[in-house]
Amino acid sequence: MCFTYDGQATIWEEQYRKARKAHHCTGCSRGIKPGDRYWYVSGFTKDYDSWFHTNECEACRYHRALIYAVEKSEGCFDHESWVMLEELEEELSNRGWYVPDMIDTWAPEDGEHKVVRLDA
Repeated sequence: MCFTYDGQATIWEEQYRKARKAHHCTGCSRGIKPGDRYWYVSGFTKDYDSWFHTNECEACRYHRALIYAVEKSEGCFDHESWVMLEELEEELSNRGWYVPDMIDTWAPEDGEHKVVRLDA
């Protein structure tokens, strides 16, 4: 399907951080507690002449990576393979992927992830 967006970031930085204070995930709006690991992305979009930043919990990052892998396997370029955080839950639903509670899908103790495909 490949994702195309206006306002692609022309400058950005990504950091895998450990939260020192509480944040909210930009994707699922769930809390990121102090001590939790999360992805911080900041950047500049030339089309909108504006700076942005996002906080992404590990569950959202994992699910975006799943979609990225599928998009790449279908021939999309790197920049066309990442779904925007704000569209993640809708995209998972459109694909028929049921995620019971995104916060419970990340199991850092054993590295297992639970995504159920409804049409499987």
